Amino acid sequence: MIKVTTVGNAHGIKLIFEVPLKTESQSFTLFRIIALPTPVLNDTFALYQLELDYFGLSHSQRDYILMTAADVQKCNAGSITICPADRALIDTRSVTCESKLYFQTTSKDGLCKRSLMVHYRKPTLLRHGEVWFFHFPSQRQANI
Repeated sequence: MIKVTTVGNAHGIKLIFEVPLKTESQSFTLFRIIALPTPVLNDTFALYQLELDYFGLSHSQRDYILMTAADVQKCNAGSITICPADRALIDTRSVTCESKLYFQTTSKDGLCKRSLMVHYRKPTLLRHGEVWFFHFPSQRQANI
């Protein structure tokens, strides 16, 4: 998993090695982040605006990694998915908006950007692979 790049000119050749700083045995469970509107008061909801689409948590739960959809596209999917080691691992003690939402940490530090949705009544229907998400802002009976 080491990448080698060659750069040269008339005076010489340089090799640039990209060496992963983690072992091949370290594995993560990758979650796609789907931010659904969260009720605040009556018909007012808050919608989190996240910059990164994926949250990967190590099996030891000591580290996590944040990835974009483009980063996940670079991964080789098979019986196990192997991704290039080009993202920094973050210790779970370091709080980001995504980790705060995953671990359900309560704090008023303003890490997460939110927008308010007043008089929100529109249901949400999302598909992720073979899974469908239905989100209704109010309690309803649904027949599937």
